[in-house]
Parts: sequence; structure tokens; C-alpha cells
Amino acid sequence: MARIEGVSKSQAGLVVKLVYRFGPRAMKKLTGRDPQTGNGIEPIQIWAHQPKMMMGMGRFNQAVRKGKAVDERIKNLVELKGAQMIGCEYCVDLGSQICRNSGLSDSELLALPRYQSSDLFTEREKAALDYTVAVMRTPVEVTDELFTRVRPYFDERQLVEITALLTLVNIDRFNAAFGIGSAGFSDGMVCVPPDRPDPEPSSARITGPAAKPDGTAIVSLPTGTGCADSTAVPTASTGGRPCDVASSGQPTRTAGLMIPGILMSNRTPRYAPPLPRRVDIDKSEESSADRAPAWHLQGAVDFSAPVPARTVHLSRR
Repeated sequence: MARIEGVSKSQAGLVVKLVYRFGPRAMKKLTGRDPQTGNGIEPIQIWAHQPKMMMGMGRFNQAVRKGKAVDERIKNLVELKGAQMIGCEYCVDLGSQICRNSGLSDSELLALPRYQSSDLFTEREKAALDYTVAVMRTPVEVTDELFTRVRPYFDERQLVEITALLTLVNIDRFNAAFGIGSAGFSDGMVCVPPDRPDPEPSSARITGPAAKPDGTAIVSLPTGTGCADSTAVPTASTGGRPCDVASSGQPTRTAGLMIPGILMSNRTPRYAPPLPRRVDIDKSEESSADRAPAWHLQGAVDFSAPVPARTVHLSRR
């Protein structure tokens, strides 16, 4: 639930009522499915407290999205990456489904947080994502070197279009500030999780024979929260993000290690159940001909215990 209530239909003026009527249809056209939580237009309902601002935002949104100089795949990738960086839960839920509906695979969504090391993206796409990361930083970190590297892939019109799109994404900080959560467009499917500040040093470790020298291990597990079901897990010892352990609240999925594209410690995303004090992990997955090798996770994370006790052992079956 957002931090403030949106304007109800009974309180809305004529123009806002029209937006409320056609908004859900537009969302379904973009995503190919209905939201699983609410009506999917909660940001609009909150913007409706200032109708003139809402309409101005709508016009700017439409103007930016009418740009045709950049192909849709790149625009979808940079928009989703930008939304991830500002921590907008509503945006990454919506954006993940828009990307999927436009043809991106689950593997590509899972690889987006670590796009630089993935062979699923072209050099042109990686250049656009590098530019996205730099533009979305505060302060902006677009250097002359980066701009020179991006320039061969995009002309002036294309760069203006990408930068305008990222400016639009930055306005989605509005959603993050009001705590507007996931509408469930990606419920039960792969979803790129939002970045969150990590107030503490990494406090969960991955150990065991499956761990790689670079501090990552590839795992494949049943979905626990509607987000990604396989990813590379970074460890504390190599400076990666720590683990976020959560119970799914379902008997068949309890005590599962939640593994979205990026992992966080001591913080439960709004779309995940409350974090228990302790989670015992003993979870396996059988391998099959068309899937990755099976993995076995065993251990415990006790958030009331000293940091050394927060260990997950990962072994290959």
C-alpha cells in the first residue's frame, strides 16, 4: 500500500475519471495481462491530487514515447534498467512484463543486473546500458570517455531520445517516494528486482564446492516471490551483494532462498512476505535433460545471531 491514498473515482473530476477509465486498458495493451494486485494505475491515482500536473506528465510521457529513432528493444532495456536503479517496485514489475511481452526472454531479464558479463546482449545494447547507468547516477556520471564510446552506436537524434526516456524514468522516483508497490503484472514470473540501499556490510556468505573463484554460484530454484528463479549469487567475501532469505508463506515453498536478479540482506522487498528471525535451508532441485544441473542448498540464516552465523552452504548434486 502506498504512503498516501489516491483520489477515488467518486472524488475525481471529469478528466481524471476519463483517465481512470482508459488507463487500465492501456496497461493491458502494454503488458498483455491484467494486474494481480489492485487496478494497476495507482501512480495515476496519486498524481490525480494535482490534476494539472498529472495531465502535464501525461503529455510529456506521450511525447517521449512517440520517438521512433531507437528500436523498442533498446528502449525497453534502458527503461527497465533505469527503473531498477531508482528502486521503483511498481516500475520493475510493470517493466519486466512489458519487456517479456515485447519478446525479451526470461534469461535476458535474469542477466540484466549483470549485463556487462552476459553474452545475451549486443555491444550496442551494452553501450546503451552503460550510458543508462551513468545517466541514472546521482550526480550524473556521463564522462567524455563514455560518451565517445557510445557515440559510434547512436546518432544525435537517438541519444536525445534515450536521454529523454531516462529523464522520464527519473520522474518515477515519484512512485518510489510514495512507496507504490508491485501491481503484480509479473506475478509468478521472472521480474528484475529494484535496487535498494544496503545499510549494512554484506552479512551472508555462500560456501561449499559449488562456489566459484569469483564468488558466484549459478543456482536454479522454484520461484518464491514471483521474481527470478535463477541467477548468479554474489558473496560477501568478494564484495558482492549479500543474500536476502525469506519464507514464501506457502507450505511447499517455505524456507526457500529467494534469489532474484540482485540479492539484498536484512531487508524484505515489499512484494515478499515478512522476514523471519531464522530460516533453515535444505532445498534441492532435481535435474532434467533441458534444465541446468541440480543444486542443493543447506544451512541457516539467523538474523538475531552474530554475522558469522549467517552462512548458506551451496553444493552441487
